[in-house]
Amino acid sequence: MVGLGNVGVELGLAMGRLGVRVIGIDEKPGLAGISDPRIAECAIGTFSKEIALRLDTSVRIDRDGELFRLRMADESPTVERVLAALGRKPELAALALDAAGVSWNEDGDAPIDAVTLRLADTTIFVAGDASANRPLLHEAVDEGVIAARGALARLSGMQADLPPRRTPLDIVFTDPDVVKIGMHFDALSPDAVTIGTADGTGNGRSAITDTQANLVRVYADRKDGTLLGAAAISAAGEHLGHPLALAISHGLSASGMLAMPFYHPTFEELVQGALRDIVEQQGAR
Repeated sequence: MVGLGNVGVELGLAMGRLGVRVIGIDEKPGLAGISDPRIAECAIGTFSKEIALRLDTSVRIDRDGELFRLRMADESPTVERVLAALGRKPELAALALDAAGVSWNEDGDAPIDAVTLRLADTTIFVAGDASANRPLLHEAVDEGVIAARGALARLSGMQADLPPRRTPLDIVFTDPDVVKIGMHFDALSPDAVTIGTADGTGNGRSAITDTQANLVRVYADRKDGTLLGAAAISAAGEHLGHPLALAISHGLSASGMLAMPFYHPTFEELVQGALRDIVEQQGAR
């Protein structure tokens, strides 16, 4: 397995659980786009028990008879199959957009406005797989509406009435799931954020299901506790992501979300624990 983004990790673990010996290789030091170092450490420790991870590693692949040889700095194992999960790149270059006055940046990408989806200063609007901004199905549906409204407004000479972008929600179905909601860790200002943390060692449902490695991190504005984002690796993580995304969308604070009911024993209590951590930290200042 070459490439350990969301899909690469999902496929690698799925094959490993079917009895296939999997070596997962990526030139990046992390996997599944995780930027929170605590979540990344937990994910690597958890998934490396099922597939052999080779992170921050370059590889050259050569034919070796009926097999393939993976040439890395410190080893060169042979494998029967190579699955390259290297993502997808929008095929905009073939559209001769330079004829419409579009200039490409140094990465070879076109400048697409993240809010209006308008391509540079043209009357072209880009949505779905044609844009690498948020390459997810539910985002593509929204982008289709945004792009259509923008294009119609340009044709009629009126101001576009664009629906707001939803709170980003990214789920990697790996059991335990990896979830990223709202602002990612690497986009946060360390001096302006409070991070609440809760792990499975203090969660009843995690103890019952022997998933004490579960970990939830919630990011809040240091001034008023407004929720900004979160990341988690947890059993049933997909069900933790949705209420957090809803709370962020509605501008709730950590204390505001704590007013919601949390049933016992559930994995959702991990979120409750992280929110309490934020409130306690802010009360201590």
